Amino acid sequence: MTDTPNRLRRSARIILLDDAGQVLLLRFVIERMSGSYIFWATPGGEVEPGEELLEAARRELLEEVGLSLPLSGPVHHASGVFEFKHEVVDNVDAFYLAHFHGGPVSLGGVDEAERAVLRELRWWTADEIEASPVPVYPPDLAGAVRRLATRS
Repeated sequence: MTDTPNRLRRSARIILLDDAGQVLLLRFVIERMSGSYIFWATPGGEVEPGEELLEAARRELLEEVGLSLPLSGPVHHASGVFEFKHEVVDNVDAFYLAHFHGGPVSLGGVDEAERAVLRELRWWTADEIEASPVPVYPPDLAGAVRRLATRS
């Protein structure tokens, strides 16, 4: 029996901080054979073929929450192995930083496939992330939020 290597999936994600140092997270509900898997994560997604990381981060921020903001970074990295669209992937995330100073934010721009898994958004403190009974990704996000909020 031969082992097939997992597909490499590169993602660009955004740590979007408001003026109070809270981060915007999206709630995902993924249906699996074992039932619903619920978690929170930053806006972002897979880098398309031929696309640069920063370009992907800008596109994802606009698509998912309707914002076009200056981005800096990458300011954080994470990796993991998980099931994505019925295949196991080695995922590598590059996180960019954006600052939000108010205004509308919604999931209005997501496509039909994203609408099926993205359920809501909300602003979180680092303490709320650490206390969450629901998984938040990346697992070290609270520390990154604290570090980035104090730099701002």
